[in-house]
Amino acid sequence: MILESMACGGIVPLGLDVISRHHHARSLALGDRRSPIAFTPCLMLSDGDPSLEPTDAPFSVAMDRSTMPRTMEISMRAPLDPPFEEISSPLRAFLGRTLPPSMSPAALGDNVADGRILPVSWTRLHTESNLADHSPDIIVLVDAPQLVLHPARFVKAMITIRETWPSALIHAPGVSGADTMALLTFLGVDLHDTARCRVSAVSGSVIDTFGPREGQSDELSGELLSTSVQAMLAEARTIRAALARGEMRALVESRASSSPRAMEMLRFRDGVLSSSHTCPGPLIVRSGRRFEVAGGEVLHSPSVRDWHVFIDTCWHPPSQQTRAMVLLPCSATKPYTRSPSHAAFRRRLHHPSIHEMVVTSPLGLVPRELEMLWPAAHYEVPVSGRWSHDERDMLCERLAQVIERVQPEVIIDHALPDGLIEQVKTRTEHAIHILEYTDISGSGNFVSSETTVIRTLRPDTHPTAETNLDLLEKAGLSVIEELNLNRPSGRELALEQLRSVARRLHGSDAWMDQCSLSGRPPQWRVCFQGHEVAEWLPNRGRFAFRASGLSFLGKTKVFPIIELRGDVILRGDVFAGMILDTPNNLREGQDVIIVSDEQVVGMGRVVAPGWECARTPGVQVKVTRRMPSTSL
Repeated sequence: MILESMACGGIVPLGLDVISRHHHARSLALGDRRSPIAFTPCLMLSDGDPSLEPTDAPFSVAMDRSTMPRTMEISMRAPLDPPFEEISSPLRAFLGRTLPPSMSPAALGDNVADGRILPVSWTRLHTESNLADHSPDIIVLVDAPQLVLHPARFVKAMITIRETWPSALIHAPGVSGADTMALLTFLGVDLHDTARCRVSAVSGSVIDTFGPREGQSDELSGELLSTSVQAMLAEARTIRAALARGEMRALVESRASSSPRAMEMLRFRDGVLSSSHTCPGPLIVRSGRRFEVAGGEVLHSPSVRDWHVFIDTCWHPPSQQTRAMVLLPCSATKPYTRSPSHAAFRRRLHHPSIHEMVVTSPLGLVPRELEMLWPAAHYEVPVSGRWSHDERDMLCERLAQVIERVQPEVIIDHALPDGLIEQVKTRTEHAIHILEYTDISGSGNFVSSETTVIRTLRPDTHPTAETNLDLLEKAGLSVIEELNLNRPSGRELALEQLRSVARRLHGSDAWMDQCSLSGRPPQWRVCFQGHEVAEWLPNRGRFAFRASGLSFLGKTKVFPIIELRGDVILRGDVFAGMILDTPNNLREGQDVIIVSDEQVVGMGRVVAPGWECARTPGVQVKVTRRMPSTSL
């Protein structure tokens, strides 16, 4: 079994600072954080490689196979250790024997000659219970070439290594190339050697982002190697840029599409993370970040699956909108409300008692009140006008779950692909009555014990076609009349909608139990006993909490707590060395209460997920508010 002991090692001596991250992938600054020498992912040089600057290849690696056990030596090519004045001595380790992954029950007894390097293998991860007690600078997955032939095992090993030693650099020897660097970095690899490129050059091939290809007949092996190495350097820069922009997923999918084994590895990784909930993705992202959808594989990504689980199990409409629902198609413009198509829909049908649900891929269903949140307001998907089999199946499952739980009396269907509502009927025990657009009339069409689905789209027509908009309006008027829907208070409905937002962002809306709204839409202010505790920022998809309300928010027990050491005075952001204790289930972007000596001292947003928080260098919590002298 994969290691279950996740010991919290100390911060490693290497000068490291996390610049950007995406799940297990990250870009690290190496050296003095004020003037970094290099950034990961980066290359490691070996004998015979082309000459590179330390900014591109800050490490070199050498292997001595003349003795048993083998010896690995990793040298720094620039001052990377504090105080960053001279180059430190090489790091050495005995690699010992490496058994095939199929012999995982067998113990090896590998030696570690230098505590700064930790050689691990599939067998060591299974047999040495005290392995997590080490606090190395660099982890070397010594049997990486064998493990990549078994994608499931390689992914499990990488996840274990990354989450066990989040502050260490990971090196997977012999498997990197311009075609695999993105996926390997996505899984957690930081250091990439050129061994695979050297082997390819000897055989007359070069490796670019599409994989190995035959070189020119007149090219020497040295020239072929140089071409492959230059491709790796370019790919490293592309990866760092993708990480900085939050587009790592799209890059990995585009690279993996050319390799069945890489795609298998990506799918298995998605499955493991979606089931383990250790890395579901952020809750709040910085302004301008996009969620690019490159292909169908994104349906299985942790961020998308996390949204599906929330809609299936946790979401419910505001109490004023439980009886009727309208399904609307998505739009290229995000959030949907700003699009011309949705403006047309709302001119024909916009009643506060009818809940608006947007149908889309890959998210499936997006409630109108959640359209400003990540990733609903940030995704970009290629539009073909046709739904794939996987997309139809996903949407069918989402809708069946919602109908089963909410049981609305009427659903106006202005979005679903042909035949999908019939598939939904087979997946739910709740009765569904389908009413065609030709049968829309006044009273007598709805059955109280069933959910009536009214179709308002004519075959082979666009939802914004005038005839379809007429049908949408007619169906809406019929529903309002038949169900005798009254207009609820705008402020009461807005409070219910913001409570739905709170359940998504904070896991609970209990902090709003005794609150009311003030101000004007869309930037509502949430107040407790007449005092403002938060403001809703729709353009940012989050709440901005007030310093005067920190004491009140702390008493609600909704927000996770970051406990600081007693000798720490909160003046700026929270770094790893300042933290005494932190929950394991934190998510990137999550709002947390900061406590010192059992007293609330501030509030902030988590930068790193729970498995990584307080265990990697750099800022762990961006402080948004500090406790004032007086509070509620």
